[in-house]
Amino acid sequence: MSRPARMRHGSLPARTTHGSLPARVTHGSTPACSAWSAAVAGFFLVALGCAPEPRAADQALPRGAAGTLRWRELTAELAALRRERAPGPHTVNLAVVMTHPQLGVRLRARGAAAVSPPEALRLVLVGPGGGTALDLWIAGDAFRLELPALELVKRGDARADADEHAALPVAFLRAWLVRPFDGRLLYAYDRDDGSRLFRLRDGAVHATLERHRDRSLTLSRSSRGGREQAHASAESCGHARYVNEATGLVVEVVCESQRFEPPPARAFADPDEPTASPREPQKSLTEGPT
Repeated sequence: MSRPARMRHGSLPARTTHGSLPARVTHGSTPACSAWSAAVAGFFLVALGCAPEPRAADQALPRGAAGTLRWRELTAELAALRRERAPGPHTVNLAVVMTHPQLGVRLRARGAAAVSPPEALRLVLVGPGGGTALDLWIAGDAFRLELPALELVKRGDARADADEHAALPVAFLRAWLVRPFDGRLLYAYDRDDGSRLFRLRDGAVHATLERHRDRSLTLSRSSRGGREQAHASAESCGHARYVNEATGLVVEVVCESQRFEPPPARAFADPDEPTASPREPQKSLTEGPT
């Protein structure tokens, strides 16, 4: 079998070497927390895994005008994929199933996400009892994550504090929902099965976006903290699957409905601002279409 040809622009980055896994973050004993809340916490607080990056034969783009034209075609295709994934402000109602091997549980949740590309996200998940289990707010590089059952609120800057927050998939969600496939294109190559891989660099993160023949997409992001991966069906409101390769955590997400209209401004208000009401965004996101 012939090896896939790599199409690149400029010199290749040095190969990333993953160090040892970081220690698990703990927040003291939580005897009153349900298994569901513990699984949600595990989703955001368990360290990420490591895996080797895909490899390809070293073959440069054609020289001169032909190479320039090919590079423009690749960048245009990547831009089109970004627009398809985040065409504009919208709201999505979700059904979520988490499988956490460390806890030995399979748990279900419902919720919604308000998205305003390329800057803002508000994601709220509600547990089986009807209480808020997770509230994630992203505005630019800033984020706020709240897990009420654990009485945990975490704020930070996804880029400036990347190492500190390596165990929180905030940057991954931002790169999947808010600024899809963000980063500088380094090179691309085709596989024998007809899929195309784009290799990106987003700050300290190396990312690989794979566009399959059926138009479904797989995004992998690797950093010193480890590796995460998500696969989504071709349709904008379909099925997605997230895998943490260190823990084996799997999150299945099904889009139940999608509205392409601007979400209410209060959904993106900083929950810690005095003028913001923490209950209003949750109600506006989870009540569904009228």
